[in-house]
Amino acid sequence: MAQDLRSAQCARYPVTRYSIELARAGDAISVRDAGPPRLDCEPVRAAWKEFSGIGDWPIADLHMGLIERFVRRVELEDAAGFAALRGKPAMYLANHQVAVESILFNVLLSALSGVPIKVIAKTEHRASWIGRLIDFARRYPGSRQPEPILFFDRSDAKSFFALVETFRAGLDERAASLMAHVDGTRATSSRARASQVSSVLLDLALEINLPVVPVRFAGGLPAQPVESRLEFPFECGRQDIRVGPAIPAARLRELPLAQRSRLVLDAINALAPQDERPLPPDPRYLRAGSNVLVESLRFASHRSEESERVLAAVDGVRAGAAADARARWIEEFAAFLRGDGA
Repeated sequence: MAQDLRSAQCARYPVTRYSIELARAGDAISVRDAGPPRLDCEPVRAAWKEFSGIGDWPIADLHMGLIERFVRRVELEDAAGFAALRGKPAMYLANHQVAVESILFNVLLSALSGVPIKVIAKTEHRASWIGRLIDFARRYPGSRQPEPILFFDRSDAKSFFALVETFRAGLDERAASLMAHVDGTRATSSRARASQVSSVLLDLALEINLPVVPVRFAGGLPAQPVESRLEFPFECGRQDIRVGPAIPAARLRELPLAQRSRLVLDAINALAPQDERPLPPDPRYLRAGSNVLVESLRFASHRSEESERVLAAVDGVRAGAAADARARWIEEFAAFLRGDGA
């Protein structure tokens, strides 16, 4: 098998590829930096091909485009420990900065862990752009995309318990992990720290022996509070996804409830950078248009033939009457990306 000697990766940053240059002088070989690091989403795309049953399609292209645009890197503080969890369900508990991080985390960490993740979200998000995007993925002809979000109604106290039961029951059919933003809503400042975690989630982790993995989204907010909760990182910049060492269920089981909660919250907060500042945007997008979804697809490093047809439809190029279900889906998806009826 041919080796790529022009780039390298390390386990701590699993989707980052570093450009390198090798030089030989006698018996010595030197390695030096040959350019800025970049995200390598091909392993993520390959994993989702297995999950969804589809290779090239516009949803995968858009997901990868959003990751390339809004994620600087994924950082595993305990890469060996994370590798040991591969293929096994876990419970990811995180802070919450911006809306898009939930779906990007799902795409990235499901692929890296080898287990589809279900994210807990409020039912009002069904009508959001993320909810509609998920609906388009579900309706794509031939898709067997795993359900990525479990919705609950905050006004109904029993709704959350029903959600937990739904997740538990689904494990009999297919292994899945769970992810929740512990404070329940997006922060407005990078100084915000996780302050509460549902005892129902911790009880579930103990009941089905799920390790709890702390997560910190960083770089998406300024220190000075923003006026309203953000859909995308501040000024369309980027974020880091920092994943801490897993806390075994057995460790939590040893502690009283209050101490369990404190252990998890401290683990999440310990992942915050000491002097957190908004990460700058990818320079490719500084002159891009204002439609984030369209431009993220347009700048994606890989676009399928159907993605090109979607972009053509967004730009007003009509291909005639939609002759089949997939052609109709492309037309409807293009209308969604344009914002028709939003």
